[in-house]
Amino acid sequence: MAAPPTPPRAQRRWSIGKKISATLGLGLLAGVLWLFLSPDEPPPDVRDLLVERLKLPVDQNAYALIKQAEAVALKNVKADLFNDGNDDARRISRDMLTGKNWDPALAHQWLAGTEAVWPIWEQAARTPQSQVPRDANLRLPEQPPLDQLAQIRAWDLARGGKPETAMTFLFTTLEVGQHLQHSRGSLLTYHWGWTIKWMTLASLRGIAVEFKPPAALLRQALQLLEANRPDKGSFALSLRLQLGDLNAVLERTGQGLAPFDEPEPETFNDGNMHTYFYAWPPAATTAGKALRLAASIPLLFKPNRTLRICAEYLRHQLNAIDQPESTLAHLKPDELVAAAQPQGIGRYSPDNFIGRRLLGMIAQPNREPELEEQLRVQSSISANEAFLALLLYDREHGELPATLDALVPDYLPAVPRDYFDGQPIRYSREFRVVWSVGTDHFNVIGTGLSPEEIQNHICLPLDFAAPPASPVPNGR
Repeated sequence: MAAPPTPPRAQRRWSIGKKISATLGLGLLAGVLWLFLSPDEPPPDVRDLLVERLKLPVDQNAYALIKQAEAVALKNVKADLFNDGNDDARRISRDMLTGKNWDPALAHQWLAGTEAVWPIWEQAARTPQSQVPRDANLRLPEQPPLDQLAQIRAWDLARGGKPETAMTFLFTTLEVGQHLQHSRGSLLTYHWGWTIKWMTLASLRGIAVEFKPPAALLRQALQLLEANRPDKGSFALSLRLQLGDLNAVLERTGQGLAPFDEPEPETFNDGNMHTYFYAWPPAATTAGKALRLAASIPLLFKPNRTLRICAEYLRHQLNAIDQPESTLAHLKPDELVAAAQPQGIGRYSPDNFIGRRLLGMIAQPNREPELEEQLRVQSSISANEAFLALLLYDREHGELPATLDALVPDYLPAVPRDYFDGQPIRYSREFRVVWSVGTDHFNVIGTGLSPEEIQNHICLPLDFAAPPASPVPNGR
């Protein structure tokens, strides 16, 4: 039988072209279906993590009162401290607060116009509840240096012959810092509160050593320190609120709105923590419009998956609060890191591109620095408790005790804890110092008391005490 005739070359080319076109068409159709029909996960159950906001009138909201005090200060105070970028004024004020180069005229210049500020400040300290507005969580706090002005006022009172009034005012300022930490706001607000406390503790130590207030005031300070120690719940609230912020942003994005209200969040770094926010293109720009359009494509935006990844890691993080530093190494947010900060070719993957970007902006994958900072906060309070108790013991006995155990129960209910390793805070009568081991297992006995070590660690020299008459075993 004769072979079938071979089709003409043109016909063969047409047949191959049709096959290629059909293949490309099917590929294009599959790509479109993949792009628009890529399914998201079912909504995760995050009810245990979301925070219900308090509805408080201004006069019953400590945070609102603190912001009122700021507004009055910005209006009335002409001090150089309020000028942006005035590093010289801030440096001089820091020197004055450490007892260096005290200038009464300069202090009075800075404090001029603050008479109306402090009654509001004191009202905020007496107000038991505090709530940060939702829109404040995604913005940087516009805080004038009221924290420094408060310390300058305390030192001015003490140097003006009123050390007891100065101590009482510092107690008030501690309460203000505590309310900020309990303001059900973001980590920005939480650490703002700690900054106020940290400066106040330094002023308390300095005034207590230099002006020798009555023992009753020192005992009151010890009680207030423990009462103003931030509990796990207040720090946990700040972390949980980030999930609420992420949820709100995901909802806005899913509705075709810009994820953030104007003005857009800006890059921020407080010097100790990692960057909290990155800039998002303004809504009116081409990039902003393109991102909103991209959020309407299911492949590019999967809000349920984004929320679930953040919630799962947050639960692990909440369990790690106030745990020793060694346990933080086991907190490995592999999925969160891969989702928010993919490496290599993964960063160009279109899968949940918008969700990954939002996740990286609000829920930072690396939580270890935040948890370590919380350990630093708690250990700093422990060191200050030991410092004030040792100061009181030295005045009443004429010498430092051999160990911190001698302070219990007359001065402290228990030996304060070093939160970095769960052991008692460190103390040496021979070296006259209280310190925390920190993240690098710092030990004064091995390294000595260089200015750099004191600056870089929680380390409080006990210079008020005379050296021991003879070497003694190092205590706790």
